[in-house]
Amino acid sequence: MKALIILAILFSALLFNLHAQTQKTFNSQRDLNKYIYNNSDLHQLTKGYFLDYLPDAIPELKDSLINNFNPNIKQFATVDKILEYLRIVEETDINGAYNSELLFNQSMDAVYSNNGWNTTKVPLFIGSIDFSYLNHETTASLMKHTSTDPFPQLSANQFKHHSLSTAGLLIDTLVNNHIQIYWDDNTVVTNSQKRIRSVQLIIGKDTVFLPKNINFSLDDYYTYNTPLTSISYKISLEDGTRFTVTNKVFLLKYSKEDKVLVIDDSAKSGNTAPWFMLNGGFEEVASISGFGVRLDFSVLWGCDSKGEKTLNKPYIMVSGWGPYTDISLINNSLGWPSTIQDFYFSINQKGFVDSLVGAGYDVIFAKFFPPNASAQINSLKIIQLINLVNTEKFSQGSFQENVISGYSAGSMAVRLALEMMEKERLDNPVNPHHHCKLFVSFDGEQGGANVPLGLQHSVKFLKTYFTPTSSAGLNFTIYALNYILNAQLSKELLHYFHTSTGNSVFPHQGAHPARVSLTNMFSNFNHSKNTHNPGYPAFTRNVSLSNGTSHRTSQSPLSSYFPYAPENGKQIFFNEKTTSIGLFTPIKLRTQVYLLGRSDGLVFRAEYKPLFDPWEIMMEAKTSNALILDNAPGGTTFLADPNGCKDQNIMYQVLKRLEKKTQFWGIGDADLVDYKAMYSFTPTIFTHDIRNFTPTNIPGGGLPYYDMKAQGLMFTNITDINNINFASSYYGYPHLAHPTNHYMNYTPFDAVFAWNEENSVHIQSGHAFWNDNGENLGCPISFTDFIGGNNDNHKRWEQYDSPVRAVMRGFILSEADVFNTYIQNRQYGWNAHASYIYKADIVSKNKIFAGENVTQRTDFKEVTIESNADVQFIACKTIYLKPGFHAKAGSKFHAKIDTDNCAYCTHSELAPSNGHTIREIIQEVQFIEPTIAEETSPIHVYPNPGIERVTLEVLDKQVTSFDYTVYDIAGKLIGNGAVEGK
Repeated sequence: MKALIILAILFSALLFNLHAQTQKTFNSQRDLNKYIYNNSDLHQLTKGYFLDYLPDAIPELKDSLINNFNPNIKQFATVDKILEYLRIVEETDINGAYNSELLFNQSMDAVYSNNGWNTTKVPLFIGSIDFSYLNHETTASLMKHTSTDPFPQLSANQFKHHSLSTAGLLIDTLVNNHIQIYWDDNTVVTNSQKRIRSVQLIIGKDTVFLPKNINFSLDDYYTYNTPLTSISYKISLEDGTRFTVTNKVFLLKYSKEDKVLVIDDSAKSGNTAPWFMLNGGFEEVASISGFGVRLDFSVLWGCDSKGEKTLNKPYIMVSGWGPYTDISLINNSLGWPSTIQDFYFSINQKGFVDSLVGAGYDVIFAKFFPPNASAQINSLKIIQLINLVNTEKFSQGSFQENVISGYSAGSMAVRLALEMMEKERLDNPVNPHHHCKLFVSFDGEQGGANVPLGLQHSVKFLKTYFTPTSSAGLNFTIYALNYILNAQLSKELLHYFHTSTGNSVFPHQGAHPARVSLTNMFSNFNHSKNTHNPGYPAFTRNVSLSNGTSHRTSQSPLSSYFPYAPENGKQIFFNEKTTSIGLFTPIKLRTQVYLLGRSDGLVFRAEYKPLFDPWEIMMEAKTSNALILDNAPGGTTFLADPNGCKDQNIMYQVLKRLEKKTQFWGIGDADLVDYKAMYSFTPTIFTHDIRNFTPTNIPGGGLPYYDMKAQGLMFTNITDINNINFASSYYGYPHLAHPTNHYMNYTPFDAVFAWNEENSVHIQSGHAFWNDNGENLGCPISFTDFIGGNNDNHKRWEQYDSPVRAVMRGFILSEADVFNTYIQNRQYGWNAHASYIYKADIVSKNKIFAGENVTQRTDFKEVTIESNADVQFIACKTIYLKPGFHAKAGSKFHAKIDTDNCAYCTHSELAPSNGHTIREIIQEVQFIEPTIAEETSPIHVYPNPGIERVTLEVLDKQVTSFDYTVYDIAGKLIGNGAVEGK
């Protein structure tokens, strides 16, 4: 029989009986309802909302709903209760016009835009609907109907009507200094002429009127120490109906005052950030807003600022969704929001940020609100930030080139922003140059992120079937996960997206069209000069870091990295039980969830089976030849909260709710729940955009085996590339083994970082382990305790400090030239329009080396100061101009020794340095520096302008004669000659 996809018919024996005798196919519950009541004109008989449309609308449930939302009974509003009301409204709407997710997403957008001290507007939902329903006698009669035909015609006297009303905030837990409540036409749902006459707020002893479209501030009703825990709403309707609802809330102020400095939205406004007011302690935050996105940023001033807060050596860090962004939604904790300071703490591993500040970098932290907006829109905000940085930097007389890091999704937006600026700059010289020398992609989803399709479809399943009244406290989490999963940024990042999955008839998998659009933009903004590395910035050195492994310890098709699935298509949830609801016909229910796929491609299947009848599909997802990324080397998702008692493993959260759902169905514990299941969120092969990885050659899709060492991507010295035993354990320079084709055929990055032990936690680089010993007990009774299970406050995923953190820090510091500066394979001025003078200051704390073979970390190519360039070398100790360094005629080049900014310092008064002094860090950085070529020039030139004489020193004593030619800086011949003899 052709598979029937009937959504939500579990609790109605009537529908089961009807279905058992029909061959009709219904694509939705709504289509089935229309067929069942086809003989009756429901538009005439109902008031537009028909309770019997609910799949579980038995008489007892209808009575319960009426009592639960009776305006004559004192009501208490909670998030879950309002969501239940919205679900009822949506599922009983005979016109199918109401979409509850619009209001929920509106509330979630407000929460995701919260940074703690910005003004956050929370919508007040008001519902007052006259529902229609069949009387008990009619319901009992229709339940005996077993024909495949629609129900007989119904009359008006068989219908009853009742008004159900409620009000409340969908987001009732929030930490923010400026919370406002409002209501408008979009937050009110009604089906009668009973328009809202007035809304009164009762807060403590105060009663205030709240007109429509007016924002009411709650600032005076709660503090940092004293939360607001209750708001009552008295609603009056035009027909005289009144009802009062008490909303339990938890609204708390953030510890900081409102010091946000808003910058004009227009990129052409010329307004600049008041940098002098950004004191470096995260007390002040500037904000660029527009297109529904706000980019907040703050600065830790480098030590070279000497207390003057002058921006002269920028290092820009752009966060993605996290870290820490989604934790409060998944766990309903009170720790929202995720702040810029959180961002600092999560990336300051082993004192990484502190060492940059100590070396003189002005570190600029940037974070998007909401963090789930499109990367394409986010890139426009980054362009504005880069322009603001450069305007301020140039005004301070500094032309030190920027370093910019993108973390996770932030990497995608940075990559696009740099590409857009490069193309627009070359196309038209009036467009600004990004003036960046280094782009660092940290766990960036260049080839796509991975959330197992089985997990994605489980969230969809729970969102579709989860009855809010079934388990208090669980419903909001499912809605939140569904909101996160279907956000625009998720669609752009995920390699596989659930809406692109097939079924038994058409097995398939693929990305969402939004990701296709994003990847197309990388191609569209590739400029004419970028022929060597299309789709990536060409004016910068690009390096990539992954928290995953560089290779597997075995070429076996099975994963050797616990706790990842040890076989293809690992089953992580299975349940099959017989149950019955009341006196209804017994049925069987079966749910199966796999991580991504197995040999036949199954990912998710939920089925039901009336006894003695074939199995029928409720919901199904089936792939074909899917690449099994769940077991790939790469960063995992969140583990246990190091400061609390909650488990942030999303896999665990969803599996626990699947199990809870089966318990509510009355069929006991699930047959199989693998709470240890983890997965790779940012596969190494994707973060580095590996080009020669061919998954089609893996049998059955298979595990993504790729050995970066064997492919020559993990070498730091050209003398080692012929021996894999000499490969690096952590990082490598692809050009060493592939000097002419690594961009096109291997990886588009100039350097890559991975390690050879196991995966770490996404961004945080923590070492994952399963705590079987029940350590860190003493947690209070909590939400996690309520839902039970063998992971609650006992066995759980945790992380501990990983050795990769220190090496990773050193790698980035080395690339950022915090101590010595290595200039090789650079053409200053090439990356600018011909009519534009490109100015750059290269400032080193120790030495500068410039030439075609001064470091192994980049291609062995010359350094050229083009005729349209103005470049200055400043070092504290020595400047070496090696063979391969050229300053063309017409260019400006200056080199000097300057000791004014040579000292190192810390910024312990601003943030902890994690116990590392700048000297210790510099020593480690020196330790990992690539090999420097020995002095090979046989001649030293010593100009002596005071006496108009040039001294030539011949180092090779075997040289007895040579010719020389002298030009001035404009290329004019000054003289030539020959030297004979010793």
